[in-house]
Amino acid sequence: MRHASTVAGSHTPRQSHARRCRRDGPRAIEEKPDRCPSRARDGAVGNKHDFWEPVMQRRKTLLVGSGPANLALLTCLKEWGSSVLESLEVLERRDSAEWHPGIAFEDSMLQVSLFKDLAFLRNPASPFTFFSFLRDKELLYHFIHTNNLYPSRKLFSDYLVWVSRFFANKISFGKEAVAVRFREKPPGTQTLVVTTRDVSSGDVSEIEADDVVVSLGHEPYIPEELAVDSSRVVHSNFLSSLVGATSSNRRMTTRS
Repeated sequence: MRHASTVAGSHTPRQSHARRCRRDGPRAIEEKPDRCPSRARDGAVGNKHDFWEPVMQRRKTLLVGSGPANLALLTCLKEWGSSVLESLEVLERRDSAEWHPGIAFEDSMLQVSLFKDLAFLRNPASPFTFFSFLRDKELLYHFIHTNNLYPSRKLFSDYLVWVSRFFANKISFGKEAVAVRFREKPPGTQTLVVTTRDVSSGDVSEIEADDVVVSLGHEPYIPEELAVDSSRVVHSNFLSSLVGATSSNRRMTTRS
Protein backbone atom coordinates (compact mmCIF):
# COMPACT_ATOMS: atom_id res chain seq x y z
CA MET A 1 0.00 0.00 0.00
CA ARG A 2 1.28 3.45 -0.83
CA HIS A 3 0.94 6.30 1.61
CA ALA A 4 1.00 9.91 0.55
CA SER A 5 0.32 11.73 3.79
CA THR A 6 2.56 13.94 5.85
CA VAL A 7 4.98 12.03 8.07
CA ALA A 8 5.99 13.11 11.58
CA GLY A 9 3.73 16.16 11.56
CA SER A 10 5.50 18.07 8.79
CA HIS A 11 3.95 19.69 5.73
CA THR A 12 4.33 18.29 2.24
CA PRO A 13 6.99 20.32 0.39
CA ARG A 14 6.40 22.00 -2.96
CA GLN A 15 7.87 20.56 -6.15
CA SER A 16 11.10 22.44 -5.45
CA HIS A 17 11.67 20.82 -2.10
CA ALA A 18 13.33 22.39 0.94
CA ARG A 19 17.05 21.82 0.89
CA ARG A 20 20.12 23.87 1.65
CA CYS A 21 23.84 23.24 1.58
CA ARG A 22 25.17 22.83 5.15
CA ARG A 23 28.80 23.19 6.05
CA ASP A 24 28.73 24.30 9.67
CA GLY A 25 26.15 22.22 11.51
CA PRO A 26 22.34 21.94 11.49
CA ARG A 27 20.24 24.91 10.39
CA ALA A 28 16.60 25.56 9.76
CA ILE A 29 15.34 24.20 6.46
CA GLU A 30 14.75 26.94 3.90
CA GLU A 31 13.03 26.92 0.54
CA LYS A 32 15.89 26.50 -1.95
CA PRO A 33 16.37 25.07 -5.44
CA ASP A 34 17.44 21.44 -5.66
CA ARG A 35 21.11 22.26 -5.96
CA CYS A 36 24.05 23.44 -3.88
CA PRO A 37 27.30 25.19 -4.80
CA SER A 38 29.95 22.72 -5.86
CA ARG A 39 33.45 22.66 -4.37
CA ALA A 40 36.60 23.30 -6.34
CA ARG A 41 39.36 20.71 -6.14
CA ASP A 42 41.12 22.64 -3.38
CA GLY A 43 37.97 22.60 -1.27
CA ALA A 44 36.87 26.16 -2.04
CA VAL A 45 33.28 26.85 -3.03
CA GLY A 46 32.84 27.43 -6.76
CA ASN A 47 31.42 30.60 -8.29
CA LYS A 48 27.72 31.38 -8.32
CA HIS A 49 27.26 29.76 -11.73
CA ASP A 50 29.02 26.53 -10.72
CA PHE A 51 26.38 24.05 -9.47
CA TRP A 52 25.95 20.32 -9.19
CA GLU A 53 22.67 18.48 -9.16
CA PRO A 54 22.32 16.17 -6.13
CA VAL A 55 21.58 12.55 -6.95
CA MET A 56 18.30 11.35 -5.46
CA GLN A 57 18.62 7.97 -3.75
CA ARG A 58 16.44 5.19 -5.12
CA ARG A 59 14.84 2.33 -3.19
CA LYS A 60 12.25 -0.22 -4.22
CA THR A 61 10.64 -0.10 -0.77
CA LEU A 62 11.06 2.32 2.13
CA LEU A 63 9.95 1.52 5.68
CA VAL A 64 9.44 4.34 8.19
CA GLY A 65 9.99 3.17 11.78
CA SER A 66 11.74 0.10 13.21
CA GLY A 67 9.05 -0.93 15.68
CA PRO A 68 7.35 -4.35 15.92
CA ALA A 69 5.22 -3.90 12.78
CA ASN A 70 8.09 -3.18 10.40
CA LEU A 71 10.42 -5.67 12.09
CA ALA A 72 7.76 -8.34 11.59
CA LEU A 73 7.58 -7.37 7.91
CA LEU A 74 11.37 -7.69 7.60
CA THR A 75 11.37 -11.18 9.13
CA CYS A 76 8.60 -12.23 6.76
CA LEU A 77 10.46 -10.95 3.69
CA LYS A 78 13.66 -12.62 4.88
CA GLU A 79 12.05 -16.03 5.36
CA TRP A 80 10.30 -15.82 2.01
CA GLY A 81 13.59 -15.00 0.30
CA SER A 82 11.94 -11.95 -1.21
CA SER A 83 13.94 -9.86 -3.68
CA VAL A 84 12.34 -6.76 -2.11
CA LEU A 85 15.06 -6.86 0.55
CA GLU A 86 17.69 -6.17 -2.10
CA SER A 87 16.46 -2.58 -2.47
CA LEU A 88 14.91 -1.76 0.89
CA GLU A 89 15.75 0.74 3.63
CA VAL A 90 14.29 1.36 7.08
CA LEU A 91 14.33 4.88 8.53
CA GLU A 92 14.48 5.11 12.34
CA ARG A 93 14.95 8.47 14.03
CA ARG A 94 16.18 6.95 17.30
CA ASP A 95 19.56 5.29 17.76
CA SER A 96 18.22 1.76 18.40
CA ALA A 97 15.14 -0.45 18.05
CA GLU A 98 14.36 -0.33 21.78
CA TRP A 99 10.64 -0.56 22.43
CA HIS A 100 9.14 2.12 24.72
CA PRO A 101 12.39 2.47 26.72
CA GLY A 102 10.71 4.85 29.17
CA ILE A 103 8.62 2.01 30.61
CA ALA A 104 10.83 -0.99 29.84
CA PHE A 105 11.30 -2.21 33.41
CA GLU A 106 12.09 -5.74 34.57
CA ASP A 107 8.89 -5.85 36.65
CA SER A 108 6.64 -4.18 34.07
CA MET A 109 4.82 -6.98 32.28
CA LEU A 110 3.75 -7.13 28.65
CA GLN A 111 -0.04 -7.06 28.26
CA VAL A 112 -0.23 -9.49 25.34
CA SER A 113 0.79 -13.14 25.08
CA LEU A 114 4.40 -13.91 24.15
CA PHE A 115 3.00 -16.01 21.27
CA LYS A 116 2.09 -12.73 19.57
CA ASP A 117 5.71 -11.95 18.80
CA LEU A 118 7.11 -11.01 15.39
CA ALA A 119 6.83 -14.43 13.77
CA PHE A 120 5.40 -17.27 15.90
CA LEU A 121 1.78 -17.17 14.67
CA ARG A 122 3.00 -17.02 11.07
CA ASN A 123 5.70 -19.65 11.44
CA PRO A 124 6.36 -21.32 14.82
CA ALA A 125 9.68 -22.64 13.45
CA SER A 126 10.89 -19.17 12.46
CA PRO A 127 14.41 -18.20 13.62
CA PHE A 128 12.95 -14.82 14.64
CA THR A 129 10.51 -15.94 17.35
CA PHE A 130 10.73 -14.87 20.98
CA PHE A 131 11.70 -18.46 21.85
CA SER A 132 14.60 -18.32 19.37
CA PHE A 133 15.76 -15.17 21.14
CA LEU A 134 15.55 -16.86 24.56
CA ARG A 135 17.51 -19.85 23.31
CA ASP A 136 20.20 -17.68 21.74
CA LYS A 137 20.61 -15.74 25.00
CA GLU A 138 20.55 -18.96 27.09
CA LEU A 139 17.41 -17.78 28.88
CA LEU A 140 14.96 -20.42 27.68
CA TYR A 141 15.03 -22.73 30.71
CA HIS A 142 15.00 -19.81 33.12
CA PHE A 143 11.96 -18.28 31.42
CA ILE A 144 10.02 -21.57 31.31
CA HIS A 145 10.37 -21.93 35.09
CA THR A 146 8.83 -18.51 35.68
CA ASN A 147 5.47 -20.03 34.64
CA ASN A 148 4.59 -16.76 32.94
CA LEU A 149 3.18 -16.22 29.44
CA TYR A 150 3.69 -12.47 29.72
CA PRO A 151 7.37 -11.44 29.56
CA SER A 152 8.60 -8.17 30.99
CA ARG A 153 8.62 -5.12 28.76
CA LYS A 154 12.39 -4.96 29.19
CA LEU A 155 12.85 -8.54 27.95
CA PHE A 156 10.54 -7.97 24.99
CA SER A 157 12.40 -4.77 24.13
CA ASP A 158 15.67 -6.72 24.21
CA TYR A 159 14.07 -9.25 21.85
CA LEU A 160 13.21 -6.52 19.33
CA VAL A 161 16.75 -5.14 19.45
CA TRP A 162 18.06 -8.69 18.92
CA VAL A 163 15.91 -9.12 15.79
CA SER A 164 16.89 -5.70 14.44
CA ARG A 165 20.56 -6.72 14.42
CA PHE A 166 19.81 -9.32 11.74
CA PHE A 167 18.91 -6.38 9.51
CA ALA A 168 21.62 -3.95 10.58
CA ASN A 169 22.56 -3.23 6.97
CA LYS A 170 18.96 -2.25 6.18
CA ILE A 171 18.12 0.05 9.11
CA SER A 172 19.34 3.66 9.06
CA PHE A 173 19.28 4.82 12.68
CA GLY A 174 19.27 8.53 13.43
CA LYS A 175 17.41 9.29 10.20
CA GLU A 176 13.80 10.48 10.17
CA ALA A 177 11.14 10.92 7.53
CA VAL A 178 9.92 14.51 7.33
CA ALA A 179 7.45 14.49 4.44
CA VAL A 180 6.31 12.47 1.44
CA ARG A 181 4.94 13.47 -1.94
CA PHE A 182 3.94 11.87 -5.23
CA ARG A 183 6.20 12.12 -8.24
CA GLU A 184 4.61 11.75 -11.65
CA LYS A 185 6.47 9.47 -14.04
CA PRO A 186 5.48 8.55 -17.60
CA PRO A 187 3.44 6.86 -18.79
CA GLY A 188 0.84 7.73 -16.14
CA THR A 189 2.70 6.13 -13.23
CA GLN A 190 3.74 7.53 -9.87
CA THR A 191 6.47 6.98 -7.33
CA LEU A 192 6.85 8.39 -3.83
CA VAL A 193 9.55 10.85 -2.80
CA VAL A 194 10.32 10.93 0.92
CA THR A 195 12.19 13.87 2.43
CA THR A 196 14.53 12.66 5.17
CA ARG A 197 16.59 14.43 7.81
CA ASP A 198 19.68 13.31 9.69
CA VAL A 199 18.80 13.75 13.37
CA SER A 200 22.32 14.70 14.48
CA SER A 201 23.45 16.96 11.64
CA GLY A 202 20.13 18.24 10.34
CA ASP A 203 21.12 17.44 6.75
CA VAL A 204 18.16 16.92 4.43
CA SER A 205 17.99 14.51 1.51
CA GLU A 206 15.40 12.69 -0.60
CA ILE A 207 14.68 9.05 -1.37
CA GLU A 208 12.46 7.91 -4.22
CA ALA A 209 10.58 4.64 -3.66
CA ASP A 210 7.86 2.60 -5.31
CA ASP A 211 6.28 1.71 -1.97
CA VAL A 212 6.40 3.35 1.47
CA VAL A 213 5.29 1.57 4.64
CA VAL A 214 4.61 3.95 7.54
CA SER A 215 4.63 2.37 11.03
CA LEU A 216 5.24 5.18 13.49
CA GLY A 217 3.77 3.63 16.64
CA HIS A 218 2.39 5.82 19.42
CA GLU A 219 3.48 9.19 20.73
CA PRO A 220 2.95 10.41 24.32
CA TYR A 221 -0.26 12.42 24.58
CA ILE A 222 -1.24 14.69 27.45
CA PRO A 223 -4.61 16.51 27.16
CA GLU A 224 -4.24 20.25 27.53
CA GLU A 225 -6.48 20.37 30.58
CA LEU A 226 -4.26 17.80 32.34
CA ALA A 227 -0.91 19.33 31.43
CA VAL A 228 1.02 20.18 34.59
CA ASP A 229 4.24 22.17 34.57
CA SER A 230 5.98 20.17 37.27
CA SER A 231 8.97 17.85 37.37
CA ARG A 232 6.99 15.72 39.85
CA VAL A 233 4.34 14.77 37.29
CA VAL A 234 5.43 13.06 34.07
CA HIS A 235 3.99 10.90 31.33
CA SER A 236 4.74 7.20 31.77
CA ASN A 237 6.77 7.28 28.56
CA PHE A 238 9.44 9.21 30.48
CA LEU A 239 9.17 7.21 33.70
CA SER A 240 12.62 5.65 33.49
CA SER A 241 14.31 9.07 33.43
CA LEU A 242 12.36 10.05 36.54
CA VAL A 243 13.34 6.85 38.34
CA GLY A 244 17.00 7.54 37.68
CA ALA A 245 16.67 11.00 39.20
CA THR A 246 14.57 9.93 42.20
CA SER A 247 16.23 9.19 45.51
CA SER A 248 15.54 5.89 47.26
CA ASN A 249 13.57 7.54 50.08
CA ARG A 250 10.97 9.05 47.75
CA ARG A 251 7.77 7.40 46.54
CA MET A 252 6.13 7.34 43.15
CA THR A 253 2.47 6.83 42.29
CA THR A 254 1.29 5.69 38.87
CA ARG A 255 -2.16 5.93 37.33
CA SER A 256 -3.47 4.46 34.08
